[in-house]
Amino acid sequence: MSEPLDAVVSEVARETFEQLAFVLPPQDDTAPLPEADARVCVTFRGPFSGSLLISLSSSLLPLLAANMLGMEESETSPGDRDDAFREVANVVCGNLLPRIAGPKPVFGISSPRCLPPSDGPRDALPGVTLATVALLLENGRAIVQLNVDDPAALEHARAAAVGVPA
Repeated sequence: MSEPLDAVVSEVARETFEQLAFVLPPQDDTAPLPEADARVCVTFRGPFSGSLLISLSSSLLPLLAANMLGMEESETSPGDRDDAFREVANVVCGNLLPRIAGPKPVFGISSPRCLPPSDGPRDALPGVTLATVALLLENGRAIVQLNVDDPAALEHARAAAVGVPA
């Protein structure tokens, strides 16, 4: 049986934040954390199609950019912060798809785009949400949401990745 989708999304996102941006879980996980109010979306096409949305506490953006660019937080520009966030989303998506579908399928991944803060359910992404995970990070949180256009296509790809006839 394949690993639960939420667990795969959580593991890939956590590893990316830790290894690419050096953003770790908080020392004190009881402290109140700011909302995840900055958003980036990446769409993809392949054996299954959909989108990955990452929401992040905007207070983390200077740290993310500083760690990825080797500068001080105060030296990062809004453009640096957006670029760093988009790159994290790109890497999460690029690492997630082979974990779901196996290494052979080829996906086309769009350039990540920053979205305005959420206005609630009315601006939800198209498709079906199959996984939503929350990560606690130093001084903030991240929420990673995977939507797919056709859940049956995703299940077919997952079955093929582990060699089970669909």
